[in-house]
Amino acid sequence: MEILGLDIGGSEIKGAIVETESGRLVSERLRLSTPQPALPEAVAKTVEELVSRLNWQGVIGFSFPMVVVDGKCKTAGNMTND
Repeated sequence: MEILGLDIGGSEIKGAIVETESGRLVSERLRLSTPQPALPEAVAKTVEELVSRLNWQGVIGFSFPMVVVDGKCKTAGNMTND
């Protein structure tokens, strides 16, 4: 199975298509700057751009540099929840 893996970081948002059995990247890894301020709509727009550039229409997995509880960022000082 392949998924699009995204790393939502404080300075960059990175993404690549990953083969889940082996963990091998099967596409180039793209990097875009995390918008500042990192408001949800701006981050979502950047994610949308990555998805579009990789021409992806399947499952997406996300990693965030924070604790997320009930859809709210609880611990990252470089991302906001406004």
